[in-house]
Amino acid sequence: MGENQDWVGRVKPSKSAGLFKPFVDATEACELAARLQHHPQQALLIPLGVQGAVLAFNGQQYAESACKVAVCSTVGAGDAFLSSFALAW
Repeated sequence: MGENQDWVGRVKPSKSAGLFKPFVDATEACELAARLQHHPQQALLIPLGVQGAVLAFNGQQYAESACKVAVCSTVGAGDAFLSSFALAW
């Protein structure tokens, strides 16, 4: 795990209380996913908030930008994101 330590803690609080923004972009997330994926069949999903998400699977990394939506609340956004992915997977 030592070589993957450089990304730990690379999030910072945003000006809005309770929200976090990633320091990494899709390119960095793809590089991170490639390092963290130990088995080709292992799926690794990295949400990037308004920047979208990165999925690593079968030795490939896929980046997708986020849809533009009117945000009423971010409560449960991560749960909804992961449950939607799990349902579709």
